[in-house]
Amino acid sequence: MERRKVKVLYSVFIWFLFSVSSLSATYPVKEPDLLTEIRERMKHVNYSAIRKRFEELYKHYKPKEIVQLPPAKRSYSYLVDMTYELPFDVPKVDRNGRIVGILYPKGFRFNPLRYIPVDPPVLIVFNGNSKEEVKWVKKHIKSFPAYHKLIITDGNWQKLTKKFKEQVYFLTPRIKERLNLKETISVVRREGDYMRVKVIAVNCLARGRR
Repeated sequence: MERRKVKVLYSVFIWFLFSVSSLSATYPVKEPDLLTEIRERMKHVNYSAIRKRFEELYKHYKPKEIVQLPPAKRSYSYLVDMTYELPFDVPKVDRNGRIVGILYPKGFRFNPLRYIPVDPPVLIVFNGNSKEEVKWVKKHIKSFPAYHKLIITDGNWQKLTKKFKEQVYFLTPRIKERLNLKETISVVRREGDYMRVKVIAVNCLARGRR
């Protein structure tokens, strides 16, 4: 809340600076004291409206790079090879910080999972605007390890964070491409040197129960 207040006051101050600069020519003889001018202008600022506007933007925030996925029409799973190829040379540096060669050359391939002793968090990717998918995640969330991440392809992240009582994140292009995500719901977890993506066709399951 305090950080939000600072942002609002900063925006108001920037607005004031620009407005003062545009009015500088209206005092041909003597301009009023700057502090007095600030105080006068601050009296007319509608802080409540500004705060409300910022809160609305905060509630409905969506990143520009959000990625949407279609709902699955069937349930299936597949493995994703996490092998990565370096797009540049990684320099070799001595104790004095000097580059003395190349540690790993461009094009070097390696699987980061082979060097990670602890499993990465289980990812549950779903559409936050789909009632069926949200209901499914809510029902099964306790069956997942405590160390997991909820990732949405659409929806109001703030409302979903309150609903699940944990932080909800948006799906980004990088995660989507790296894990070869195709549809929702997708549950991603480590399986040896690979990542297993399990796709659940929630809408089909729901229709099957009717």
